[in-house]
Amino acid sequence: EAERVAGRIALIVLFTFVIAMSALNSALRTDSHHFGLMLSNALDLSEGRIPYEDFIIQYGYFTTLAQSLWGSLFGFGFLSFGILTAMVYCGLLYQVYAVIRHLGAPWAATLFLAVAFVLHPFPVYPWSDYYAGFFLSCAIALLFTHDAGTPARLIFAGILLALAVWSRYTYAVAI
Repeated sequence: EAERVAGRIALIVLFTFVIAMSALNSALRTDSHHFGLMLSNALDLSEGRIPYEDFIIQYGYFTTLAQSLWGSLFGFGFLSFGILTAMVYCGLLYQVYAVIRHLGAPWAATLFLAVAFVLHPFPVYPWSDYYAGFFLSCAIALLFTHDAGTPARLIFAGILLALAVWSRYTYAVAI
């Protein structure tokens, strides 16, 4: 039991660090191109403009919708978008970790997190790949863990795969 608690605390510390580093990166960010693209799309949508008529969404409508709703609640800024994307990234990392842990050995899941953190410790852009990857990882978790073949899980996995494509259109080719 103590080992499980220690593992959960370690995950919380890791994900807190990911969010803090992303917040710091976003607050100090001078890249108005990448952040600005996502921010302007979310602002356009929140102001009632019509996608593909009044403005172009380059990557995926659902990402723009999520960022628009988030911005309406927490402000349209680099910092708020960086924090949202970091939370989505933490969800993605956790889902992949949980699937690896379920299908393989706990050490392999821990190794995955260590390597992922070393190679990509936090999201550097509020990019749609994080959102699409999160939905993809959730679908994989439903398809390959526990009662994987139940109709409800299959339907929900299909919805999550659709959300992955809706978040990043280029995922349609792979899915």
